[in-house]
Amino acid sequence: METTAIDMVTARSLATPTNDFNRIMATYSKWDYNEVILWANPDGTLTLVTAFTRAEVEQFWDAYLSSAHYPGGERRNSDFPGTWFDLIDSQYYQIDSVTGVETSYRAAFVFITWPDGVIGELYWREPSWTPAFEITMPQTFMEMLVAYENAWQTGDVDARLALIEDETCSVVRIANVTGDHRTRFVARTKSELRAGWTSESYGKVIELKRLYKVISTFYISAGYKLVLDVSGRRVERETVILFPLGPNRKFIGELSYSFES
Repeated sequence: METTAIDMVTARSLATPTNDFNRIMATYSKWDYNEVILWANPDGTLTLVTAFTRAEVEQFWDAYLSSAHYPGGERRNSDFPGTWFDLIDSQYYQIDSVTGVETSYRAAFVFITWPDGVIGELYWREPSWTPAFEITMPQTFMEMLVAYENAWQTGDVDARLALIEDETCSVVRIANVTGDHRTRFVARTKSELRAGWTSESYGKVIELKRLYKVISTFYISAGYKLVLDVSGRRVERETVILFPLGPNRKFIGELSYSFES
């Protein structure tokens, strides 16, 4: 019986509350690693933690398990599984190993999977500026997403950047499923984001089809099937994006993972 994305993410979700390093690491794929953890600090600045190799992932969990642990008791607000990812909106608890203080967080997790396990996650924690739900909010955020997609499809980088907060952070990973061609860029400024979006490896859109969307008060997530021109080659790409929402109701950036063929 084929193991699905939700099977692999369930294995990770069961392993994490055990705080068992070896059990957690056993849930990882060996094909690629892409841990992207982003949160906002009280002063509005952003903290980004990444792990892109097995050694870095091991260091991440070793440091985390030395400072905190999960007591369990997760409460999921929603779970949206795809064929190779799982978007989870969850309330969870974390206990500081030194002080014993328990803290509750809400976050969006997009787990990326490969047939042998979890590649990593795109993570955004609910920030303090998250507004209370308003009836017009889904429409407003949907219009913003459509504007972003239109600018992306037409190659209007300035229009895309106009939808991004000045305090910005993006991590974009593209992996070819049939070979070793893999690229990644991390952008902490709009100029770095422009450079990533206009790079040859990012490509120019020929066709764009949205496969799903999820709109929350502190993030939007969407998936796409794309046909692109990459250095004169016609390639197909499936992309999942987590868009963290900023204090000015713009996107903080793009946390994304793509499989390319």
